[in-house]
Amino acid sequence: MVLAYVVAYTTGVIDHFSRDDLRRTLEGTGAIGVVAFFLLFAVGALLQVPPTLFIGAAVLAYGPHWGGAISFFAACTAILVSFVLVRTVGGQVLVEIEQPWVRRTLKRLDERPFITVFVLRSVLWVSPPLNYALAMSGVRFRDFALASCLGMIGPMLFIVAFFGWLFE
Repeated sequence: MVLAYVVAYTTGVIDHFSRDDLRRTLEGTGAIGVVAFFLLFAVGALLQVPPTLFIGAAVLAYGPHWGGAISFFAACTAILVSFVLVRTVGGQVLVEIEQPWVRRTLKRLDERPFITVFVLRSVLWVSPPLNYALAMSGVRFRDFALASCLGMIGPMLFIVAFFGWLFE
């Protein structure tokens, strides 16, 4: 983030970048801009781009209410896309591992998938490594999707409130 700021500052790009300019540009794109944001968020999650960048941009562009809602649904979409892609490519390889320490670690996930995913997502929210590990485990998509989206509500509210306060 610091490097991007330094490059933008030294090239003069930052002089042409303001909240009002960004909002005007995004308002002109309408629904296409929101769809593009969803796609960028999903690709960013796969490439391990910090999700706070996307959330901050959405709050800056759309304000805390709309930006927060768009960010939340984009984050849910991103982790679901990640889960499906990793599960499709990698399968459920963690289920097949015989090592005792791996089995003990995954036991809780097998016994209580919803609450385990909910707690993990509440702490690690849009963490790509968590997405990959859960996709390669035996957790069902339904449990993953519902627990993940519900578990992200708290962290997302906090981050959106922070960016809303920061950009006031």
